[in-house]
This record gives sequence, structure tokens and C-alpha cells, in this order.
Amino acid sequence: MIRLRILAAPVLIVLLAACGGAAQSGETFSIDISGDLTLTLSPGDYSASFSKDDTAAPLVAHVLWFGSSQPERAFTIIFYGAQPPAAGTFRLSDGLNTDAGAVSALLVDNAGDSVQTFIPGSGTVTLTQAGPTYSGSFEVTLAGGAFGVGPGAAEKTITVKGTFSGVSAE
Repeated sequence: MIRLRILAAPVLIVLLAACGGAAQSGETFSIDISGDLTLTLSPGDYSASFSKDDTAAPLVAHVLWFGSSQPERAFTIIFYGAQPPAAGTFRLSDGLNTDAGAVSALLVDNAGDSVQTFIPGSGTVTLTQAGPTYSGSFEVTLAGGAFGVGPGAAEKTITVKGTFSGVSAE
């Protein structure tokens, strides 16, 4: 079951990459990635969205997405369940738990010679809500890397810290 969950997550990211568009008016975010991958995501080259995904029924999730189709990078926070998340602080599930109420995160970097995928180890996400608009912050530790590339390539650890505001739920 865990293997299925690990394989399903990158497919979800590919589907979600099409959701990204230009930043909405009033939408801001800043995401710093450090550790074995160093990167900053911010409006301009990257965009944000918060949408319901029920394409993998019976799994239903609400996905907070920060990414770009060029250079093919995406960081997502996934709230599993039929209802959008309420304001609050959420602890990430270890691994890729898809049970209702679970919260997961995933970073996919396809900008280099090989695809790197990172899944959660630990962290928290804090959401505030004003109508259909979300704001918040997060700090998560993810593990992974480039699978099948060679010894040690999939044994990387990164920390993703960020804040966002004005992201409208679709």
C-alpha cells in the first residue's frame, strides 16, 4: 500500500501542474528550500493555487500548489478529505498517508538531469481563512531525491519553509 501511495503522488503532481497559472491579484508567497536542494519559489516565475482534486476517486484532496511548468517544479501541501480544510495548525503525516484528515506534502523537481521527488518526514502547516481565501505558513522536512540514478541519489533531505497569503480556493 505504501508503494502505491508513493507512486500515486508524482502522478498527482503532474496532473496538478496544469492547474498553475498567473498569480492572482493580492496573492503573495515566499518559499525557501534548503538542504540537499536549494531553491526559492516566489510570484513571477511561480504561481499558486488551492483546488479540490477528485480525479483519483475515491481519494479526494484539497491541494495547495506552488509551482511552475517551466522549469517544471512544484511544491504541494495535500489535505485529504472531501471538505476543504478549516483554519488551524496541521501536523504532516509521515510518508504519504491518504486517509481522510491526513496532511501530506510533496516536492517534485524535474528541472535537472533526473526527476527528484521528496516526501514528508515531519513538519507543520498553519492555515488562516477569510472566505475562500487562505493564508498561512509552514515548515516541513522532506526526504527523497532521484530514485534509480545511483547510490545515495535518493537519500537527500530538504527543509521547506514558507509563508503565503491571498491564495483563493477554486
